[in-house]
Amino acid sequence: FVVYNASSNENIRGDMAADGVLVSYIDNMPAQLPREATDFFGSQLFPYIKEILRLGHSKEFRNAPVSPVVKDAVIAYNGFLTPGYEYIAGIRRGKEETKKTTSGYVPRQKILILGSGHVCGPVVEYLARDQTRQLTIASAILSEASALASKHSNVHPV
Repeated sequence: FVVYNASSNENIRGDMAADGVLVSYIDNMPAQLPREATDFFGSQLFPYIKEILRLGHSKEFRNAPVSPVVKDAVIAYNGFLTPGYEYIAGIRRGKEETKKTTSGYVPRQKILILGSGHVCGPVVEYLARDQTRQLTIASAILSEASALASKHSNVHPV
């Protein structure tokens, strides 16, 4: 994850509450076939399995004797968010407060999707399920973007 601040034209790592747009990405998995992606992910995870299993449930996570790779990857431990992901609780509290203070009005999320290639279809299908989201597909091939958008009332091609 990285937060991009357009005003200062900088990427901010490690501060998910910073001003800007939160960007998440996966380098290569969406572009690969499912079997290749699974094999790749498994090959990256396998060296850490024993370390993860040794983690157990009795130790405090901050002092757990694991590598930085494992510490950065674990989102929740013993029912609590780990230090690198505690910002999620703040985001959830903020959304709950917004729902309470807007008397039932749920603000629409505006999502821009760049491109309309093969990977885009499943992403649009998933995101468009939530009618509070407004999706825009920006593509050099307008006919492909239009075909994807035609299936959903909250998706628009440009």
